[in-house]
Amino acid sequence: MKAAWLVSLILLGVLAAGCHHPHRFEVEGRIDSVDADRNMLHVSGFEVKVKNAEEYRAGEYVKAVLESPYADKDVYDPARTKTVSVEKGAP
Repeated sequence: MKAAWLVSLILLGVLAAGCHHPHRFEVEGRIDSVDADRNMLHVSGFEVKVKNAEEYRAGEYVKAVLESPYADKDVYDPARTKTVSVEKGAP
């Protein structure tokens, strides 16, 4: 019984150590351009992936939350960055 409990604690520790919390950051501003073919918005120098780019227009103000796989360093890699949410709004 003690051995099973010990093994459970060790596995829990290994799993917890292997978990990564991705780095999230906000991008907000006016949409510079819309790439409907790639479903991409260009906002303040960042590429923001969206499900339907046709819903957005250049000049609209948006606030987007992006997620980077690099939790330990400040790196922006458009190919590996995911969009968590995008909200239309006013500045």
